[in-house]
Amino acid sequence: MSLRVLADREVKNDPTRTLKKSLKQLQINPATWEDFAQDRPAWRRSAKTGSAIYEANRITAAKAKRVTRKSPAPRTNTANAQALPT
Repeated sequence: MSLRVLADREVKNDPTRTLKKSLKQLQINPATWEDFAQDRPAWRRSAKTGSAIYEANRITAAKAKRVTRKSPAPRTNTANAQALPT
């Protein structure tokens, strides 16, 4: 079944899609994760470093978004503004 058909049926929590999204966030290749998971210490290291990178990027993006939101909007001085010529 295509994803479009699944979307039409309103399948919101497709486990495969959720797993692939999580693996991509941890920078683990979704095609080879099963083989990679066989080596438990390497898997744990990769998951830890991937999650640290993801969290750092998430926090940086949130801070940038917060700065943008908190910065004052540019104000126009309406007292000195002139009417546009018609």
